[in-house]
Amino acid sequence: MERSKKSFFWLMLVLGIFCIIGSIAAITNPGVTLITLVVVIAAVAFVRGIEAIILYFDIKSYGDFKPVMMLVVGILEIVLGVLFLSDIASGVATLGVMVAFWLIFDSIFRLTNAGYYKNVMPGMYVLMIILNIISLVVGVMLLFEPLVSAMTIPVLLSVSFAVFGIQSIVIAFTSRNA
Repeated sequence: MERSKKSFFWLMLVLGIFCIIGSIAAITNPGVTLITLVVVIAAVAFVRGIEAIILYFDIKSYGDFKPVMMLVVGILEIVLGVLFLSDIASGVATLGVMVAFWLIFDSIFRLTNAGYYKNVMPGMYVLMIILNIISLVVGVMLLFEPLVSAMTIPVLLSVSFAVFGIQSIVIAFTSRNA
């Protein structure tokens, strides 16, 4: 049990440090941040699409199970990857909506899991609620203004990474002492 606690401490501490480094990088190089995000998302989508198609054929050969949706998603991911790489400007414009949904879903996920801390670390519970409500509100605001979102992504990513980084570091140290 002690080894698991130590591993969790280091994992959360490293995650927090990486998030803060990402925060600084995003705010100091906004143009590069946008282009890098588009290229990374395109590459990930393309590779995940290939993975899904390979997995579709592997699973299909094991019996009657027909994972058609896996094939469809794989094809769509490859198309998305190619489109983003072939037209980076459109990819940047689309990022606003993607980041909005990411913030919304990630904040909801973290809010639904915040109850874990309620009895274990009440102060952390309150901090998680506040920080994730802020991220949720920002995500909803971005959803209604995707162009503004695209233009402010570096700043918003910087703030979000800083929030998640601080949260991870606080969790690391409070879990170490719990």
